[in-house]
Amino acid sequence: MPIKASDVDAAAICRIASISESTNQNPATKEYTMINTYATLKVEKVLKGKLDSKEIKVVIGGGELRLDKYYNGLSEEEKKRFDLRHKYSDDEKQKLFVKSYSHDTVNVFDKNKYYLSYLIYNKDYKRFRLVTYKENLREVKTANKIMIKNPENGKYEELDFK
Repeated sequence: MPIKASDVDAAAICRIASISESTNQNPATKEYTMINTYATLKVEKVLKGKLDSKEIKVVIGGGELRLDKYYNGLSEEEKKRFDLRHKYSDDEKQKLFVKSYSHDTVNVFDKNKYYLSYLIYNKDYKRFRLVTYKENLREVKTANKIMIKNPENGKYEELDFK
């Protein structure tokens, strides 16, 4: 479900500077979560809110995680349900990956493209969460005005940030 600009803490034109590790464990509670990926955004222009740096660390819902790391992040109850000890060797667990993405989100990022980025601060991760719904995370083409790509028809439209 798309999020309105009025519901986010910050919005900016950004590009992905780097994508690092993924996790399935909440860093504050140490509880099992869906897979999340850590990344860094290069901020080109702030449209709403305050961002303290030209590069900000974010967390993105979804990603892929090596099977052994995924299994280690599960709760004890989850480990019992998905007992992998006898299904795969230790070597296989290091070569297999678990992928988890929502069907209505952007999951592949082009580091050479700029995106309209909606950001919501997540205190558990001590960083912003990048909103990746297709209707929100939109490719940007810059000129005198900011043009964003419509995900349904592929055409660029002027950004009306109201």
